[in-house]
Amino acid sequence: MSVQQDGQGDRYNKGKTNWNLVDLKAHEQMVRVLEFGAKKYSPDNWKRGMDWSIVLASLKRHIAAFEKREDYDPDSGLLHMAHVACNAHFLTTYYRIYPQGDDRPKPWHNQLKIGLDIDGVLADFVQACAIKLNVPVAEFQPSHWNDPFIKHIFPELKKDMDFWIDMKPYLHGGDLPFEPYCYITSRTIDEEVTRSWLYRWGFPEMPLYSGVANKAEKCYELGLDIFVDDHFIHFHEINLNSNTLCYLMDRPWNRKYDVGVRRIKDLSDVLKHPFND
Repeated sequence: MSVQQDGQGDRYNKGKTNWNLVDLKAHEQMVRVLEFGAKKYSPDNWKRGMDWSIVLASLKRHIAAFEKREDYDPDSGLLHMAHVACNAHFLTTYYRIYPQGDDRPKPWHNQLKIGLDIDGVLADFVQACAIKLNVPVAEFQPSHWNDPFIKHIFPELKKDMDFWIDMKPYLHGGDLPFEPYCYITSRTIDEEVTRSWLYRWGFPEMPLYSGVANKAEKCYELGLDIFVDDHFIHFHEINLNSNTLCYLMDRPWNRKYDVGVRRIKDLSDVLKHPFND
C-alpha cells in the first residue's frame, strides 16, 4: 500500500538551530575571505590559534576603514565587513578551540593590593576594653596605642587571651567587599592569637604582619596600593612616606582630623572611591 504524498510529514525542529535565519549571500562573503586567507597563508591556518588581540586588531582595522566609508579591502578586494565577520568567526571559534589565546586584560590581573589594619578597622578594640573595664564605650575613646591609659592597662590585656579571641568584629569576614592582600597591625601579642581571631570571624587567610611600628615602611616594602587604618599618625605617615594610598576609617577618636575625601565610613567605600577609578 503506497503512502499518500501530501507534504504533511512530521519533523520535530523545536529548540533546534534555525539556519533559515542566516543570509547565505552575506555568509558567502565571509567564506570568500576564508578562501582568500587559505591562499595567502594555508588552509585552516587560523585554526592553529593566535593571540585573540591579533584577531581583534584586524577586526578593528576593518571597522575603522568601514567607518571612513571605505567598502572594499584593497588587499583582498572583498568587503571590509566580510573581513569583520570572518574575524568575529575566528574569535567565536577560539572560545572552543584556542581559549589559551585570550590575552584581553583580566580584572584579576590588576587587582588592587589592599592592606588592612585590625584594631579599629576590623576588630572593635575599644568596645572590648570598655566591657573589660565595665565602663560605657562613650567614656572610653583612646586615640591610639600610645594613649597613656592603653599603655597602662596593656600589660594586663596582653596576658588575657580570651580578651583578644572574644573581641567583636565590626563586620564578619564574609562581608568583606574585597579580599585583602595582607593585614598589618601594631599589636605585640602572640601572632597566633590574632590568626585565631581572624579565623574565628571568617576573615581570609592572608599574610599577617604583627608588631609593626612603621607601617609606612611595611606598606612600601609590600608594594601596597591601598591601606586602611584608624590611627591618624599611621594614616599621615603612610600617605607621606610611601607610594601607598591610605584611607582613614571613620571612628570617634579620629574625627577631629580633617582628612577630606580620604575618610571612609565603610570598607566598600575603598572600591567606590574616585581615587581608584
